[in-house]
Amino acid sequence: MRKICSSVIAFGLVILLAEISSSQEAKISLRDVIGAFGKNEFDRTIELCDKAIKQGATEPEFYYYLGSAYAKIQKNNEAIQSLRTFLSKADYTKNAWLLRSSFQTIISIHRTNNDYPAVIEDGNLFLRNLKEGKDTGQLETFAKNLMFETLRDLGNQKYNEKDYKQASNIYKMAIQFRPDDLVLLEKIAICYKNLNEQETAAEYYLMAAMKWKAWSSKMVSLLSMLELIWEKDKFDEFAKKAEADEISKNVIIAAGMIKKKNYKDAFSILNNIEKNAGSNGSISYRIANALYSKMNSDPYLIYHFMAVFPEYNFSSCIDMLMNSGRMDPEKARIIRDEIFPRLAQLIEEKKDSSSIRNIYIKIVDLKFIGIPENRETAEGKIKMLREFREKYPDDPSVPEIIRKEASLYVDILSDYQKGKELYGILVKKFDKKDAIPQLVKCLINLGEFDDVYGLIKDFLSEKNVSEHSKFQAGQFLVQANFFDEGIKVLKEIDAMTKNKWLKQQIKDILKDFRQYLKDDIPVDTESKFIVLNVKSEKYYFTNFVSITADSPVLFQERERLEIISFSQKRQYIFCNVTGKSSEEISLTEPYTMIFKCPDCYTVSLKSKIPFSPDRWRKSEGISLIYPWKDIRTESIKVIRSYNVEGNYGVSTIDFEKLEPGTKIEVVFSTRAGKFSGATPESSEAGPGGAMVFYPQNDKFQIIIKFEPVPELLAYYPKVRISKEVSSEKILNTTVDEFSLKGINAEFHIDFDSQLKIYSISTRQEILYEIDEKIDI
Repeated sequence: MRKICSSVIAFGLVILLAEISSSQEAKISLRDVIGAFGKNEFDRTIELCDKAIKQGATEPEFYYYLGSAYAKIQKNNEAIQSLRTFLSKADYTKNAWLLRSSFQTIISIHRTNNDYPAVIEDGNLFLRNLKEGKDTGQLETFAKNLMFETLRDLGNQKYNEKDYKQASNIYKMAIQFRPDDLVLLEKIAICYKNLNEQETAAEYYLMAAMKWKAWSSKMVSLLSMLELIWEKDKFDEFAKKAEADEISKNVIIAAGMIKKKNYKDAFSILNNIEKNAGSNGSISYRIANALYSKMNSDPYLIYHFMAVFPEYNFSSCIDMLMNSGRMDPEKARIIRDEIFPRLAQLIEEKKDSSSIRNIYIKIVDLKFIGIPENRETAEGKIKMLREFREKYPDDPSVPEIIRKEASLYVDILSDYQKGKELYGILVKKFDKKDAIPQLVKCLINLGEFDDVYGLIKDFLSEKNVSEHSKFQAGQFLVQANFFDEGIKVLKEIDAMTKNKWLKQQIKDILKDFRQYLKDDIPVDTESKFIVLNVKSEKYYFTNFVSITADSPVLFQERERLEIISFSQKRQYIFCNVTGKSSEEISLTEPYTMIFKCPDCYTVSLKSKIPFSPDRWRKSEGISLIYPWKDIRTESIKVIRSYNVEGNYGVSTIDFEKLEPGTKIEVVFSTRAGKFSGATPESSEAGPGGAMVFYPQNDKFQIIIKFEPVPELLAYYPKVRISKEVSSEKILNTTVDEFSLKGINAEFHIDFDSQLKIYSISTRQEILYEIDEKIDI
């Protein structure tokens, strides 16, 4: 019994000591919570706040830190609940920073969740609570701005998702917190426009226009509004809605008058607006420009604007009339016969205005709008332009007047002498380097090649000559028969430029030229001599997949005599070339008569051949072209095949019976797919992006791998196989006539004087071409 009593007493003492320990545990202070939060110990902060609240803490701040800590660890529901509790218990005359932070965190969470109803709910609650406090103006402004920005951004999300109905609803909620945000008003208008609620959209545009203070901003909204009310003639209705804003009201009234073609009264009303707004014609021009297309480009609309505002954007108005006249012959007639005479009077009154003189070329063109350029119109324009520069010789626009006058002489009247004179004035008097190409064109057409050479050399010696200008200069040297100099310039550009277009242009020019005389052969000042070249071509063509002994091909032969004359002095010789062949001749280049004799065919051509010291030349002579034939050939074998390997298409080309010196070109088309690679790799890039190969053996294989386009069944790329053999024989023989033989033809040349034949070259070319074949 005594033992039992002792146990009970001991147990009671334990319970008593535990209760004493609990009652003596330290209470959690706000400082403890702030310290943990400041160290980013958010779980510890939550633990301390929970204990403090259980201990009966009454300070609202515990709920602030509890909610903020929950937000930091992404427990958003708990965060919102705690922060709402803080905002409901807080004293709104104190702790403005905590109030602001709590509200901002709640709204941020709603924003992340795209929960705009919750944004409205918590926002309105916060604003109501603020009204109960004192000196809360700054907090209220902050809250409204935050609400506006949050709702606007949520609206933008819906707008970008093309949910215009929801976007407009959210924008309208947002604008309650910032009623003067006119950009958002216009955004609401755009939403309704996209919803095809045109009249509601127009009302919002009008609301924005009436609130804008600057006339330029008003016009943006008003023009958008006019676009929406135009078809249904809502001008009177919307003018009444705009009674409170003079500019908006009168712009709407004037637009209604324009639609009725009452242009004079419309611009009279607009002129009064311009005077009050100080806009000097800008409002009227924007309206005229915006409504011009709606009025079917009526030239009278622009004329009436010009009559009221002759100093404003005269050049653009002329452009609008020009475009209208170019598109519609009837409008062109109205402009010429009815509007231009009225404008001429206006121009005469303003003739001393620099703005009129600066666009005089446009005015001249307007007078003849719609009439195709011919001798009569060109002479009429030239007369007006000449009278202008005689009257205003020192006007800054004179160089462009001269340029226009010169272009009419050259391009329409083909008067290169007058063109040379005027372009020369531009270059020499006004230092207009950009007129050199036109001056050179005139000199070339007049045959004044030495002047071309001097002009171009001076031009190229200038500093900072652009790549394109150098290219033009090289072209002109070639056109003026200074082939060596021109080709040198073009090759220098080709070696330096990265411009693919320019490289291709140079290739296209150079392909017609060959170096007919080696650099170590002198062209002295006294002698003149010629080089003769006989070229034979055999051309095989097929659009079958392969060339085999059993595959038919088209075959054609050509034989060409080239006469290249050299002399230090640039001059011409005349000669007569006769060609004779036992084979039928179907065509010649250049074209001439073909005569059939009992046992042969003959042609005759009189030719004027230029002497020149240039070693690079275009071919001068005559080609005999023989008829096409259907044949079979065993001289070469080409097998094209196609198969698929995984996701790739593979075109294989096998060659047999290749001769030494053969060149192969293969062209892959992107119509078949995306090129991946070729085995072996191309030796060089050929014309048109061709791959070039030089096989070393009589057998050769090319494999092309690519990603095929959908539905491709087979692809066989284009193939060209060529081989050329040439030889040269030095003669140094002086003659006045000469004969030589080709493979199928014999040529006889009669010269008009004695001259030396330096050498005879022969070239034989064999070309096989297999056309591209694509099966889809």
